[in-house]
Amino acid sequence: MRLSLYFLGIVFASMLQAQSLRAQDASQQEPLTAMMRSFVEAYNTGDSASIRSMLQNAHAEPSIIDKAIMGNLEAYGFIGKVRLRSINPVEVNKVEAWVQELRYDAWWKFLIITDSLQHYQYRVIQPAQFTTPFIQKGQLGMDEVGTEVRKYLGRLVADSVFKGEVLIAKKGQVLFRDAFGYATDGKAPGTGRRFGMASLGKMFTGVAVLQLMEKGRLNLDDTIGKFLPQLNNPAIRARVTIRQLLTHTSGMGDFFEDSLYNQIKERLKTSLDYFPILERDQLQFEPGKGWAYSNSGFVLLGAIIESLTGRTYQQYITENICRPSGMANTEVGSGAGGGQSTINDLYAFAQALQSNKLLAKASTNLMMSYTTDGTWGLASIHHPIGKEKIVGHGGDYEKVCSDLGIYTQSGFVVIILSETDPPFAHFVADKVKELLIRE
Repeated sequence: MRLSLYFLGIVFASMLQAQSLRAQDASQQEPLTAMMRSFVEAYNTGDSASIRSMLQNAHAEPSIIDKAIMGNLEAYGFIGKVRLRSINPVEVNKVEAWVQELRYDAWWKFLIITDSLQHYQYRVIQPAQFTTPFIQKGQLGMDEVGTEVRKYLGRLVADSVFKGEVLIAKKGQVLFRDAFGYATDGKAPGTGRRFGMASLGKMFTGVAVLQLMEKGRLNLDDTIGKFLPQLNNPAIRARVTIRQLLTHTSGMGDFFEDSLYNQIKERLKTSLDYFPILERDQLQFEPGKGWAYSNSGFVLLGAIIESLTGRTYQQYITENICRPSGMANTEVGSGAGGGQSTINDLYAFAQALQSNKLLAKASTNLMMSYTTDGTWGLASIHHPIGKEKIVGHGGDYEKVCSDLGIYTQSGFVVIILSETDPPFAHFVADKVKELLIRE
């Protein structure tokens, strides 16, 4: 249920779209471009002396150099060498570089911030996603896509960083489905092996809320107190709306980060069991005026579903989403995600959602199109690339990394389930995007 720092980094990277410097004088851009190029070259050495020399040449203060060297060596130890793809000055004191790591082709963004004299101050390294400027020429046939996917997964399996299944379908036809990292056990991919979903399960919560909206049981702009009078936290019950919970704009926090969670986690069976944690929640910002990923908010949505239907969250999802979709091998988690499913069951869910079996067409379109900022929708994450837009969700936890993407323009559905630590299912999803989205 908890998103990894990697996945959150991707989200923030997609949200922080820098403004162009077309009006900036070229003489101001060139030193920044040169500084970033030198930084990437020094980083790629993995050598403290090279990094120190670069920082000194960039006029970094002596007081920050040692700390900067340590941070960059730690980043190098995790990411390894990178291939520089582009450098873009974004402000008079900021320059970014898009890079791909050589080991797994994953995308990262390097950002350098300077003072007004363009002297180095600090850097930020954050995960990024494959995006529009890097779309390649020449569309591939599915045989070619399958060959490349197997080749890529072979690298991950050889390094013992992926063990799971991958499915690629289009308009009702499964084009690719295979398991990676498993000894032959007689099971065809997707037929019986269940994987943890983590936060991917939040999509079930979103569909359930929209189902109740269609029945007139709630409005997305209703406040929480209308449905949960037993919640005493005044900041939440009177000010937070259902829409804000669905889009992570409520200001609420994450129950995983509350010290009380570890004390009571063995007793957390229903949504109401989380209330001792939720009563302690202090809003990080005025609801609707910011963004912060909130598992606590989705637990509240689960409690609202239970309050309105008289069913447990698990019962409602099983009866109103799993059964209509034909998901016979799915174990439902909580409003915040969790539970287990198979790759075939999740494909059945995607098909049911796309064909309006779970929601009326207007509600399906709302889920597939509405966002607060271009990225965060109603229990969904939106990723526009060129003429394509991918809507879905991922999930990360210990030994769980999942990713579901619905390509709304071309009709592809891509699902990756694994029982390895994050972020490798997301790396696979990004590689598939590179292969499928071509000009």
